Amino acid sequence: SAAETLLAWSGKPSSAYEHVRALWRREVFPGQKEHKDFEAFWRDALRRGAVTAPGAGKGEGRFDASSLSRVGAAPEAAEPGAFEPVVYASNMLFDGRQAGNPWLQELPDPVTKACWGNWASFAPEDAARLGLVEGRLVRLRAGALSAVLPAHVQPGQAEGCVAAALGYGRPAAGPVAANYPVEKMLPIEKETAGGADLYPFLGRAVVAVEVLPGLSLLAKSQTYDHLADPFTKKRREHIRETTLQEFLTDPRAANPAEPAAVSLWPGHEYKGRKWAMSVDLSLCTGCSACVVACQAENNIPVVGKAEVRKGRDMAWMRLDRYYSGTPGTEAGESGEVETAFQPMLCQHCDNAPCETVCPVLATVHSGEGLNMQVYNRCVGTRYCANNCPYKVRRFNWFDYAHQDLTQSLALNPDVTVRTRGVMEKCSFCVQRIYSASSEAKAEGRALKGSEVRPACAQSCPASAIVFGDLNEKGSPVEAAVSDPRSYRVLAELGVGPGVHYKTKVRNKKV
Repeated sequence: SAAETLLAWSGKPSSAYEHVRALWRREVFPGQKEHKDFEAFWRDALRRGAVTAPGAGKGEGRFDASSLSRVGAAPEAAEPGAFEPVVYASNMLFDGRQAGNPWLQELPDPVTKACWGNWASFAPEDAARLGLVEGRLVRLRAGALSAVLPAHVQPGQAEGCVAAALGYGRPAAGPVAANYPVEKMLPIEKETAGGADLYPFLGRAVVAVEVLPGLSLLAKSQTYDHLADPFTKKRREHIRETTLQEFLTDPRAANPAEPAAVSLWPGHEYKGRKWAMSVDLSLCTGCSACVVACQAENNIPVVGKAEVRKGRDMAWMRLDRYYSGTPGTEAGESGEVETAFQPMLCQHCDNAPCETVCPVLATVHSGEGLNMQVYNRCVGTRYCANNCPYKVRRFNWFDYAHQDLTQSLALNPDVTVRTRGVMEKCSFCVQRIYSASSEAKAEGRALKGSEVRPACAQSCPASAIVFGDLNEKGSPVEAAVSDPRSYRVLAELGVGPGVHYKTKVRNKKV
């Protein structure tokens, strides 16, 4: 290890373990009074994970006014036309330490929905004044410092500031090991991770913005940002919202009953298990942990910036983000822009529209409510993707390279790596279902649906996703689906989705 190497160089060769023990014996053990024997003290410290040490002597604290001289002067007020820079740690790469991770490079920002680089965000009012449109290149200047970034118009951002993320623009950090499309006959467009290094701008109070003539369109996974219909301006009910006051008065507030089901197809009868999922929109924070977990679990390729820009990203689970109001009027009368997140995945419909149009039965319904994809039958007609109202199916336009040793070691051996011309989608982590079923069978017992947790549910830090057997009485998913807030997206189409959502409750004054 690095510690052992330094110890050897310093002429005190030792293992890191013994070095830490010696340090604790010399510095920590004499200061405690619980144990007289070091070995007993050491074992107890490891067991407890903490050590009780005497506090420093109490003394009268004095304020050292001279310390203020070491604090920089307050930032000067911005000059007319100048902007206050807001340089923040990226949601995906943090400070840049994850710049070589392709999963995180392609993970869309939860608010802007852009990936593969950073951008300069402007308030809509500032963008209108500067004549900025999405993707217009701007140059940020602060003294001798300069950085060129594409512009992004961000509803709800304060006027007079420009915001951009750290962690990008690091060409010396090494290549990103992405599964870029494999060229076989025709050339394929490829574009490396973009962005600019903004660390030099930390501590700067003012930057000047110069609008450049070029364009660099952002690679975005979502291009329509509002629930309002673009033509009628009527709000669509994909995400249902209510206030805490309304919810306390009526638990079904903003959640009308589903229309009566009308179908051309006979219904499915599930005598055994019926797998289902519930997502609580009040708990979802938009962190996107479920998106990355799904990608890691199911060997989903990272396709690169150029392909994402064409709408060919392969994520089985996407995190939709919607603003309140309509384009240009997001703030409304309140003056605040509200944001709602919705994880969207294959709904595993009982009357799945994708199943009826596949000419080769590559997508079929299981006896446990799963909409299954048979890869070796698929001939790539893409009829299923056209017929899916949720737009959650992904097509392999290319073979994606898996020649990088590190990434190949990250592949899940329980999940098939798909090839060019094959459609794919969320499977409810069917490999985990079968694994848990086999384990229960080997132990001679019945499988409980609550034993199975898909990758998205397992990784959600807010426990917003609940999965299980809907026919299992008293199971968490049954309780969630029976909740008065539970509803299904586009249930009026009669497709019978197997994913339920809970109305988002906002705690605000009306």
